[in-house]
Amino acid sequence: MNAIDTFAILAREHERMLYAYAMGLVRDPVLAQDITQEAFLKAFKKLSTLRETESFPAWIRTIARNVAYEQRAARAREIPTDPVVVQGMEDVFSAFDPPEGGDLWGERLREVKNCFGRLPDSLREVCRLHYFEDQKAQAIAEKLALNAATVWKRLERARDGLRKCVEERLALKRT
Repeated sequence: MNAIDTFAILAREHERMLYAYAMGLVRDPVLAQDITQEAFLKAFKKLSTLRETESFPAWIRTIARNVAYEQRAARAREIPTDPVVVQGMEDVFSAFDPPEGGDLWGERLREVKNCFGRLPDSLREVCRLHYFEDQKAQAIAEKLALNAATVWKRLERARDGLRKCVEERLALKRT
């Protein structure tokens, strides 16, 4: 298989993951799509620098993150790039990287949905409002009669819970 075919397979397998990652960074569907496309274009041009296909997910996310930073500067608009948020996203997304290139993104996404459904209602509600309805922590705090620190803590616990649950479920499937 030649490099172009390999890249096409990797791009197809990781496109939805990369778009979700970009959306997490910029919270703008159009900009996230632009970042995803630009990241794949840059990755294709630098494909010869990729040593192992197993490292493709982390490699392409790094490229996308750099493209997002470039877009912020070029568009002179605020893109949330809090290092804690970026690292938290990287921790969650890296949990889905296939250790040996075996698992498909769709299977991992099903596990995330399954694990999301297992979260306690208080964590699931905060996640739904923040990640799916794009509400800020302060607005969520006001809506749920909480303080903002509690909202951030629940989001952190939800991410940790999702990561652990998905890791456990995927480990069970591999054995």
